[in-house]
Parts: sequence; C-alpha cells; structure tokens
Amino acid sequence: LWARSPEDAAARFVELARDRRVSVTLHDVPQPSDGHAFTRRVEAYRRVLDVAALVIVNSGHELSLLHEVELDATGVVVVPLPASEPLRRGRADALDPAAAVLGYVYPGKGHRETIDAVAASGTGLSVRALGAPSPGHDADADALVAAGRALGIEVSVSGFLSDDDLAQAAFTVAVPVVAHQHFSASGSVNSWVSAGRRPLVLRTRYTEEMDALRPGTLTLVHADDLAAAIARAHADPDSTFLDPVTSTRPHPDDTARAYVEAWREAAG
Repeated sequence: LWARSPEDAAARFVELARDRRVSVTLHDVPQPSDGHAFTRRVEAYRRVLDVAALVIVNSGHELSLLHEVELDATGVVVVPLPASEPLRRGRADALDPAAAVLGYVYPGKGHRETIDAVAASGTGLSVRALGAPSPGHDADADALVAAGRALGIEVSVSGFLSDDDLAQAAFTVAVPVVAHQHFSASGSVNSWVSAGRRPLVLRTRYTEEMDALRPGTLTLVHADDLAAAIARAHADPDSTFLDPVTSTRPHPDDTARAYVEAWREAAG
C-alpha cells in the first residue's frame, strides 16, 4: 500500500479491494492544517471509503473529522486504540530530571512546544525526545537540540529504543508530556499510560475523549498553561504516576474483540 503520493496509495487500495471484501482502519484523517496536500488527501480517502466493505476509526474525534471534510462516514465504526496494563505501578525510586516527549521526532509532535515550556517553567529540567527521527527528519532533530541550547535547555534525542528501554525511560522521566499538534488517535498517549504514567496532555477534542474513556490517566492542560503545569508536575511527582487502582482499559484483547465483532456485523 505504500506509495509516493496519495493518489497512488488510493489506487493501490482500490485494486486490492477489486476482487475481495476489505476493511480499513483510517488514521491521520485529513485536516485543513495538513497544508498543501489537504485537498489531495481528502480525495484519496474518498476513493478508499468508496470501495471498503467496512471502515473503522480509532476515535469519535476522527469520525467528526470525516464529517467536517465532507467524507461519507455512513456506517463507520469507532474502535479506540488499546493501552496495555502497566507492568509497574507506583512511583519510580529515582527520577530522571527531565521532561520528555515520547515517539518519533517530526514537526508538529510537540517537542518545540515542550522545550519552550520547560525554559519558561523555571524548573531547570532537561528535555528528552524518547524516539528516533522519522525518515527524512534528522535535521529537525538537530534543530531541536540547537533550539534548546539557545534557551539554555539541554535537549537530547534518544534514537531508536527497544520496548524494554522505552518502558524504562518512560517510567523514570520526571515529567511526561504530550504536546502533539492536530492528532486524532495517538499511540504516544497510550504508551505513556502503558508505562504507568499520567502525562500532561494538551486539551483538545480528542484528548478530552481519551480522558473520558480512561478517567484518571491524563492531566489535561491548556497550551498557554503548559509551563506552569510542568512546574506543578515537577513539584508533585506523584501526580505523574497512575494510581494503583486506575483502569487502563480498553486493553489489546478488548480492541481485538471489538474488531472481530465489527467484522462479523459487516459479514452479515
């Protein structure tokens, strides 16, 4: 399905669905903030919607985005992304004195917003990017390090981390942050939760939906309050760890059952 353009990717999907019934889970539903490729992406998604036997999205927010860009969302099923039951509960014995953003490094992921907020927080924290640059974005990672240096903030980019190393880094960093812009279904949020953390997350329609889905797993903050929220979290580390009784469901088996049920319904 990978292709060099939205048009080619849609054409490949249409060919795949020509002689068989295919379900598709949409992700990164087009938004005007996509910029120059927005109109082309809408038309590519339209072609996929036209031939898919079943369409699934991972949030009510994504379903709303389909309506907003006038794509046919009739019969679309919402199945939230899973989080895992944390392997560890409680608080880490020793904390890495840093705020961290988890996941691939690319523009709009919230790294720069986190650097600026840490600089304004007065905490003296460093900033960690727990993940590798997306392909073609090494220069963006270098720019983040340089931006931090200009503000007197140490910024480091970990590069690829194994599952175990990522879980360890996520569990021990002082302040977990999700300052992603324009997301509609986030593995990063769920990775923090699966690591036993309660991250600071920018308040959006999507994150309010996730906060309602898993009460007590997120701390929602307004963008202009991020620096103060980082300072509060640094002063109260317990607030960044999940309470031992907090549920992190739906888990992967819940999501799998929801998919099987959706396929059964579509099969009639």
